[in-house]
Amino acid sequence: MPVLQQAVAALHGAGPTNPNEAYANYNLAVALMQLGQCATAIPYLQAAQALEPGRAEVQNALDQAQQCAQPAHGNGKHKGNNKHD
Repeated sequence: MPVLQQAVAALHGAGPTNPNEAYANYNLAVALMQLGQCATAIPYLQAAQALEPGRAEVQNALDQAQQCAQPAHGNGKHKGNNKHD
């Protein structure tokens, strides 16, 4: 995914005075999530949410990134992976 990695480098916004900053933060976060960098995506989603608090897709992506960024719990139980569940 070199193209996606190049896009991440190019998507850093111009700052909150730019009217497109919320979109830039959201798009950067989505690209980072696709690269598996969920924890890195969270601050960008939070910034997008602060600039456009009513945007549902930002909240959905933030929820997804937070879940993705959580470390796996080593309790030995994996939902759905056991045929006897």
